[in-house]
Amino acid sequence: MFKTVNSFAMIVIAVLAISCTQKTARVNNEKTGQPEQTILTVYDFDSLAPQYVSKEIIIRGVVDHVCRETGKRMFLVQGDSNLRVKVTTGDKIPSFDVALEGSEVMVKGTVEELMVDEAYLSQWEDEINQQLSKEQKDVQQGQHKGLGEKADQGTHEDPFAMIRQYRERIAQSGTDHISFYSVACNEFQEIKK
Repeated sequence: MFKTVNSFAMIVIAVLAISCTQKTARVNNEKTGQPEQTILTVYDFDSLAPQYVSKEIIIRGVVDHVCRETGKRMFLVQGDSNLRVKVTTGDKIPSFDVALEGSEVMVKGTVEELMVDEAYLSQWEDEINQQLSKEQKDVQQGQHKGLGEKADQGTHEDPFAMIRQYRERIAQSGTDHISFYSVACNEFQEIKK
């Protein structure tokens, strides 16, 4: 069952979500009096996320990865696409279990936006350099500390390589920043088959 939620209302939403494959749906549950819910797919997420920033949505996908260090991040995929949606723990969820990897889940949470610009990248770079000088090369690939933790999209790359890639993406975007969207999980359910 869902964690920390009215079970009946979420079962109704889950049934409606299961019937929606690869398309966005809006559900108004009149019987339970719950507000209208937006259900997104992994395929839709990147293109639709900007209009749902700070709003609650439901997203369904297969857990591709759970952060083994903290359990505070997991990534959802769908089909054979290389698209991934980052899901972070919210106030009601302390951590995700690594055993969820490979499972299909439905997540209810709030869409968040991280805007990465040159100031953000410079601060992150300074933070890494300060740490390097203090710890003499103890920074390792996949490190989850400081600003880099927020920008980590599950690739566990060298932080300097990530910064270079983000600068290239900003230059190619024609704007002064790039945005990353994620979902702060309030509730989730593993879908048993």
